[in-house]
Amino acid sequence: EQVKPFIKNELVIQQTIEQEVISKITVSDEEMQQYYEEKKEQFKEPEQVQASHILVQFAPDASQEDKDAAKAKIDGVLAQVKEGKDFAELAKENSDCPSKEQGGDLGFFARGMMVQPFEDVAFGLNEGDVSEVVETQFGYHIIKLTGKKAERDVPFDEVKEQLQNGLLQQKRNTEVMSWINAMK
Repeated sequence: EQVKPFIKNELVIQQTIEQEVISKITVSDEEMQQYYEEKKEQFKEPEQVQASHILVQFAPDASQEDKDAAKAKIDGVLAQVKEGKDFAELAKENSDCPSKEQGGDLGFFARGMMVQPFEDVAFGLNEGDVSEVVETQFGYHIIKLTGKKAERDVPFDEVKEQLQNGLLQQKRNTEVMSWINAMK
């Protein structure tokens, strides 16, 4: 009961702001297009690759013996890949990565999202290629490139809704503050 008047007052204020300010704010197609043209660099999609991998892990402080055992295992898996066995099945059976449930598929990723040695090899492959063994701090990997997307400018139509929402929010914030200051 003690907070009821405060809640009622807050709801009245919110409803008043909605009626007097927010409901009257719009963003035109011209405004969105102008913003898009001025900030075109923000709407670039970087080059991306899609890869699957098989990981045989070893601990960061692993002994040489443990590393040798992991290397022997990954070399055996690579031999099976080269013999033509299904990569996804081999990932499910041998990988230490949670992605094994999806046949090792990591989806699409851009530069800067994976560790350097892994990324360098993945971006250097052609679609369908399988790498040799790659060592990272996580262990030994075999990488299969399954897709590539070149860098591109994202078309206006694909970002129109996102632009509209962002510009509406900016306008709302500005207009609400102006209205509150005027009311004071």
